[in-house]
Amino acid sequence: MPHLAAYGRSIVLRSGAYLAPMWGRFDLKDEPKYVSALVLRSTDSGRAWEFARIARSETQDFCEHEFVQAANGDVISVIRTTAQRELWQAVSHDDGRTWTDLHFSGMNGSTPALL
Repeated sequence: MPHLAAYGRSIVLRSGAYLAPMWGRFDLKDEPKYVSALVLRSTDSGRAWEFARIARSETQDFCEHEFVQAANGDVISVIRTTAQRELWQAVSHDDGRTWTDLHFSGMNGSTPALL
């Protein structure tokens, strides 16, 4: 069943772009059975939004995540897996348009809150 859920704080980047963390499955024909971490992104003060996928897997769910913008302008997302409660990280160098490959942060936990 397709579904989307919002979790975490939306942020406004220094460029003015809005990012809202989401997770779920929105295209059953193209989606694996596991949920993906997604971002809703707007560059026009919320009048129009686009999706970008941050994390997708054929073996586990990526769900709750949050963003923070680093001093150099990069956007960091920390995402938890459902079963193992591992925390994974991806980075965007272009205001949330595209994301690096995931890497394991070395930490376990639940429901990240980035400061």
